[in-house]
Amino acid sequence: VTIEPSVLSADDHAPTREMIRRVMEEDGFRVSAEVEDAGEAIRAARVTAPDLAILDIRMPGNGLHACEVIRTECPEACVVMLTISENAADVLASVSAGASGYWLKGEDPVLIPQVSRRVLAGELIIAGPLLRILVMAWGVRDLRQRLREYLPQGVSISPKEYEVIELMCEGLTTAEIGRRLFVADVTART
Repeated sequence: VTIEPSVLSADDHAPTREMIRRVMEEDGFRVSAEVEDAGEAIRAARVTAPDLAILDIRMPGNGLHACEVIRTECPEACVVMLTISENAADVLASVSAGASGYWLKGEDPVLIPQVSRRVLAGELIIAGPLLRILVMAWGVRDLRQRLREYLPQGVSISPKEYEVIELMCEGLTTAEIGRRLFVADVTART
């Protein structure tokens, strides 16, 4: 018997919640709660103990606050921030609050379940366009040490993943990175 991972969806935009429900349920997730603000998200997490919370960073009541409280009170729950913000400070604040994923609303929504499964498997996922912005904001020097400081407890980055990040900082495309590291383009992208 396969157990469907449960999902809490919190966004003040009803069409976004509907889209999350549709793509998640089509991929075998069970949406246990849909709410409009941070306070409701915290209350719903306490009641439903979701496996995953997908939170809007800018929803009323502060999505970052909801992330911190949910991660504290439901430590088994993973959090993905779903947002329009491409601000490096928001990415850092989200990871610091306990989020394991930061995904842009402008990305293809059918990727949200894939991102969610990777987060549930223990990966830290940041939308591709943001990774370069984030790394450039940190500066390439001491990249590995800086990344370790911001990773949630129990999450690690492999030496090969560090190489990929460093090459992204140099402005290489995933195809170029794949050729340089002798891996498939899709492997470098992942």
